[in-house]
Amino acid sequence: MRKGLCVLTAGLVVIVAWQFSGCASVVPQVTVPFNLGGSGVFDVQAGEPSTSRLTSSNFDTGGITLGSGSMQIAPDAITVTPEGGGAGKGTVDWQAGGTLVITGWIGSIDDVDTVCDTGEQYGPYTVELDENYVPVSVVPSSITLSQSTLDLLNGGSFSLCIEVVSPVSGTVTIDTLTFRLGL
Repeated sequence: MRKGLCVLTAGLVVIVAWQFSGCASVVPQVTVPFNLGGSGVFDVQAGEPSTSRLTSSNFDTGGITLGSGSMQIAPDAITVTPEGGGAGKGTVDWQAGGTLVITGWIGSIDDVDTVCDTGEQYGPYTVELDENYVPVSVVPSSITLSQSTLDLLNGGSFSLCIEVVSPVSGTVTIDTLTFRLGL
């Protein structure tokens, strides 16, 4: 009996020490790329917002109820193609580089027509572009999802609005958003 009590006490000491060290708050997360398809292609005019809306009715959490998560946009998921090919001989002389701004809103699938106005806002994400309009960084690197957004993801369907403001006219393509999701 005494040996069992010692083992139980030792186990509790380890658990308490683990919690105080911060390890208990570490939640395993899964990276889920969300392909935007044609909805991720934006015809842009310099300095003017361009938006796109889409819905997802089959978001699969694998039967796990999500309790935490974030949304990220990786620099390599973004392509900026200036109108006329950008700066150079025989083209419009654009100011090289600049900042691209991306904002997203997530709402219920029924709100697809108003999600840009009524959805939960994520961003703006500020994308720094080099002199060739290649994205080099995104700040913030991720934004924590609200409980209402997690509830929508758990339900498997949602609507999404994405707004892009480019420093240059042309085309901006965002291939994927990345969700980091945990229990």
